[in-house]
Amino acid sequence: MRIISLILASLFPIMIQAQVWQENFDNGCANGCSGNGYTSLNGVWNVTNIGVNGVNANRWFVSCAEDGFLAAPPCANTCSNPAPGNATAHIGNVSTSTAAFLICPGGDCRAIYDDSTPAEATSIRLESPVISTVGLTSISLSMIYFLGGVNCTSDYAAIEYHDGTSWSVLVPCLAQTVNNCAPPHNGSYNLAYTVNLPVSANNNPAIRIGFRWENDGNGTGTDPSFSIDNLVITNGGLAADIEDFKVMPLNEAVQLRWVVRDDAGIDQFVLERSLDGKEFTEISALSSRDGNSSNIVYEWLDTRPLGGKSYYRIRQEYTGGKSTYTHPLSVTRSEDKILSFESSNILEANSHPEVQIYSNQNRKVSCQLIDMTGRMFLHQEEISLNRGYNELSLSRQSLNPGWYVLTIASAELTETGSSITPLRIRIRIQ
Repeated sequence: MRIISLILASLFPIMIQAQVWQENFDNGCANGCSGNGYTSLNGVWNVTNIGVNGVNANRWFVSCAEDGFLAAPPCANTCSNPAPGNATAHIGNVSTSTAAFLICPGGDCRAIYDDSTPAEATSIRLESPVISTVGLTSISLSMIYFLGGVNCTSDYAAIEYHDGTSWSVLVPCLAQTVNNCAPPHNGSYNLAYTVNLPVSANNNPAIRIGFRWENDGNGTGTDPSFSIDNLVITNGGLAADIEDFKVMPLNEAVQLRWVVRDDAGIDQFVLERSLDGKEFTEISALSSRDGNSSNIVYEWLDTRPLGGKSYYRIRQEYTGGKSTYTHPLSVTRSEDKILSFESSNILEANSHPEVQIYSNQNRKVSCQLIDMTGRMFLHQEEISLNRGYNELSLSRQSLNPGWYVLTIASAELTETGSSITPLRIRIRIQ
């Protein structure tokens, strides 16, 4: 849906930001709808093959299928009951993929991908319709996303940009938003992200944005795959010297992170927060490092964030008295996470391989572990999970190297009467 709005950042100086294009992928599809040919009020989206694609390559889907898996609000629990609801664009496996019978027999069950063999190797780009920025300058893109994968050379996601003539790389490797290795669980299921577009995007009648997914089919992958939503093109962009600005929930806090292209002449960064995205309150200020450095990473942790949805922005103040603002980014903190997988899915073949499971309350669950042939190695009922993070042993005997599927299920019902979605995670023993 196309939205045009103005945000007045301050009384003096005034920086006008116009939200001139938005895409929410709300196509009313529960699952299985291809991203190639998806049509919204903005026009038709296309998918282009870029590099090596196997016969069972993963695909871009636009649907509600990923709801309730690893997403936090606004993605979670709005599609499943009832469906369809808030759809997203995401990478999913196809029904013919090698591990489809275990992870998703019909294809597009959620934002998960198959990387079992070279037949699942994937290199594809989801391309937006043409976007006009005629009469506009300082263009930026903001969105929310979550991303797993492996690293920046194996399974990863990138943002690309078309200036009307050719494609170029805008963000070569997006940061993974889930770090499941160990406490303190530095990660986010939904990451609010903003990046400036090149100068060639100014006053341009024919720009496009592309979202590229790569996986190499080498048998090693980490779900989730890649999901995007709430894309916004804004006139006004970031404060002049900020390369990117991210806001992410981090346990009971919210982390702000930004990169400064050049801090010469910058006095300080004033951090502001809002409940509605309109009225902002100053919550902290960070002084510029030394006024003579480039590509500096700044971070600040809001240890007492607001509940629900809130907004953050940065006021960049210069030594001469001038100020500029970033585009506000929203973040949603929720206590609705019921069961979640909090470990790496690549484990050592020792006598007691363990995974970590988060539970929002004390509860009983069942656990099942099977290999790719369907052979069961563990089946246990009435496992007690405490509120918080729990270590769960997968076996009392050594497991052979290879892929397994772990299922954690609870018979409880949520407050709305729906059952709790079981966790199904692929585990690789090496």
